[in-house]
Amino acid sequence: MDFAGFSGGSAVMRLLPAETSTLDNLLDASFDTLVTGIEHIQQTGEKPAEELGTHFTPLVLNGLATLCGGIGRRGLTRIEFSVGETVLFTLDSRVRSQLRQIQKLNTASQTTIVGRLHMGDFEPLSLKCRIDTTLGSVWCDFDIDLKEDVFNQLEQLVMASGSAELQSDGTVRVLHLVELTAIETSQSRTLEDLAAEQGVRPLHDPEQLRGAPIEDFDEFLAALRAARGDE
Repeated sequence: MDFAGFSGGSAVMRLLPAETSTLDNLLDASFDTLVTGIEHIQQTGEKPAEELGTHFTPLVLNGLATLCGGIGRRGLTRIEFSVGETVLFTLDSRVRSQLRQIQKLNTASQTTIVGRLHMGDFEPLSLKCRIDTTLGSVWCDFDIDLKEDVFNQLEQLVMASGSAELQSDGTVRVLHLVELTAIETSQSRTLEDLAAEQGVRPLHDPEQLRGAPIEDFDEFLAALRAARGDE
């Protein structure tokens, strides 16, 4: 496709088949399949079945969900695809929810991981972040409604939940993020702070380690064995 024009306001991008393309028929057929499949998803909330469904692979569904990722309560409200004055289909928050639900059905399980949140890409059409766990790095995608949560928790230890697509070895390939929670971590303190908190003071004389004289050594040994749990 060639980018042929753009107008402001409710932004309109004008696309035309590339003049040098020899695959016009394939382009038309592909777009017709996309329109039919989106209509099926809008009407049923389910992935297209049989022959049509073979074209809607996890990769295609992930791409459509990513395209809808910038649609939220603020800013972008919908994306319309039209030819002339005819609107062929519209992507909105409802379709986004339907695509996310289909993703969950196609993934192995609901998964929760714990790690440190690093690197965020906040472009509306490529909302992604990386969470580094003890087993390796996991890439996550998310909708724009989670953008502030991800941004505010960068560099923090987090618990992330969502539907996971797994590798053949069982590790998470990508996590479709639905919930993110920061985990409180202990604050490191100096030895001086810990000593002051526990009332510990420096020893100035080894004699300070000497306890009271032991009057009955047998009684002392009995108390020692009792403390150790000996009979």
